[in-house]
Amino acid sequence: MTPGYRAIFTVPADVDAVAFAEREFRTWLRGQPWFGDHEWEVGGHYRVGDGVELSTVGHNDGERALLRLRTANTANGRVSTTTLTAARALHSRGKGGQRVWIDVGSRPDPAAGNETTWTTPAVPKLARGMLAAVDAADGRAAVRPAPTRVAGSDPAAVDDLYAVITDPDRAVPVVVAGAIAGVAPQRWGEAVAGVLHQSAGLQAGYWLDEQAQAELDALLPDSHRVPPGTLRTFLPDVRREDPADGRRHRMLSTTAINQALEGERIDARLQWVIGNAMRAHALKRSLPKELRSADRALVRAEGALPPTSSPTAWAPPAPAPADPAEQTDPALPAGQTDPAGNGAGGHVPEPVDGPLPPGVERLFADLFGSAAVTAERVADLERLAAAGRDASSEQEKLQRQLDSAESYWIAADDDLAAARASLEETETEHAIAVDELSQARERIRWLQTQLVKHGAAEAAYSQPSEDARGQRPQSLMDVLERLRSGELRYVRFTGDDKPVQELANNEGLGAWAVTAWDVLLALDDYARCKDDGAFSGNVHTYLSNAPQGFRTVGPQTHAARESDTVGKHPRMRRARMLPVPPEISAEQRIYMDAHFRIGSYRSISPRLYYHDATAATGTVYVGYLGRHLENTQS
Repeated sequence: MTPGYRAIFTVPADVDAVAFAEREFRTWLRGQPWFGDHEWEVGGHYRVGDGVELSTVGHNDGERALLRLRTANTANGRVSTTTLTAARALHSRGKGGQRVWIDVGSRPDPAAGNETTWTTPAVPKLARGMLAAVDAADGRAAVRPAPTRVAGSDPAAVDDLYAVITDPDRAVPVVVAGAIAGVAPQRWGEAVAGVLHQSAGLQAGYWLDEQAQAELDALLPDSHRVPPGTLRTFLPDVRREDPADGRRHRMLSTTAINQALEGERIDARLQWVIGNAMRAHALKRSLPKELRSADRALVRAEGALPPTSSPTAWAPPAPAPADPAEQTDPALPAGQTDPAGNGAGGHVPEPVDGPLPPGVERLFADLFGSAAVTAERVADLERLAAAGRDASSEQEKLQRQLDSAESYWIAADDDLAAARASLEETETEHAIAVDELSQARERIRWLQTQLVKHGAAEAAYSQPSEDARGQRPQSLMDVLERLRSGELRYVRFTGDDKPVQELANNEGLGAWAVTAWDVLLALDDYARCKDDGAFSGNVHTYLSNAPQGFRTVGPQTHAARESDTVGKHPRMRRARMLPVPPEISAEQRIYMDAHFRIGSYRSISPRLYYHDATAATGTVYVGYLGRHLENTQS
């Protein structure tokens, strides 16, 4: 069942996540109208209400303690489930961490003739209660039932929020509400809390006062700032050094919030729109590695539970009473037939002669209801042992198949996560391209109008002639050949051919080649422009303000630098130590973090890295053209 609500958070190290989860679940159960005052223990299936079943399972492997509690309610023609999972590391190096995972879902029950309508559950009371009872977190982000105030009067508050926004380890969205001048902080906080009511636990919310607003603006670039009176959602992996990354982090305007500030009730549809967007993000998120491992262990443990029982602890049923007169073998329970076919009142075989090993009579009493050891019962025992061996062998076979299926599922889940990340990046680049195309069309239309007004109508609508540099390459190998040939005067390729060749195997219809060539032409014109004395800035300012007649590409495709996390990570930094001639560096390698996005395709997503040495040699050195280098999200 696909859950409609999924919250994953950590709890402080001094809180036993498993004990906390069980305590909160019991509190939540006692508040359900169908539950009553039933007794249950961890390790069983129970009927706890009309159409309601409770499953409880625990697991301890010496490194971690795990707990899973689940209710399934089939009332009203639906199957509604609430599942609570907790994991606690038993020592500092154990697996599992201090994690809590809540899944809530509701689907139609085909058995009740309801097969079409799915519903999205509201934020469950279980989640609100748990978030109110503990300092839940995701990375540095505080996951609370209501948004957190960030006051400018607190010298550390804004710096802490900035650390939350840029935290590479968080997975939940961070929603930041920019202050509105003249609005009392308490009213502003209440309005933001109302808007985020249906997304509690799915995001980390923060609202700013006016002083904090100004301080945060000073820390964030223009592309990532939070305008006054708006709600901005910062998705994971914020790349503040990349202006195009700002497109990923959407903003909500102030119209609906102003209704709350004016005393009107916030539109429930807005709460659900935001809530559903947060649900979609949570459901697309892959489970953390520790929880995937915990999930597999709990699924196995749950499969070994006894069948559904009464609300009290499970116990085997007592044997049915029988007429004592019909029972001739006092060693057999009333009415019982032994496995050899000797029922009550039937022939009783002769006992086996000779001394018996200790415990054999007790074993036979447990298996056959009688301590008498007969040849027939020994034969039955042999058959039981053979059947057990066959069952054990079959179980081992099934376990191997299950392990293989789990490995396949994990790999498929990883592939799906990579595909989703690639799709998100592609959607961002597509949105940027659409904006640039729209702006270019408007500019062309305006220029054509101006040319017509000045008597140059023929020039306004004629096609430009292309020089050799403007001829589009057919493949990345064509790009590489033209780079090596010296066709570009100011751009020199110093990198390895192999990444380009590997990239060419995945380039499809050659779109990457055209994009890469456009970037190289822009870099060549940038260096020519500086050589001519027509421009004195850097690459990024050139892309936004290229002088007339010089080629450029959209600045959104350019990242002037990598994040500090990448720059300080030894392996990631080493991958970006790329070749340059000795006049640039005696080691003939230099750290290149400035790069262009050439395209998006799953984990390939090609990039072009360069070093701007126009101030020293008049040349731009391209040190790498290939698939996406490792970063914090790889």
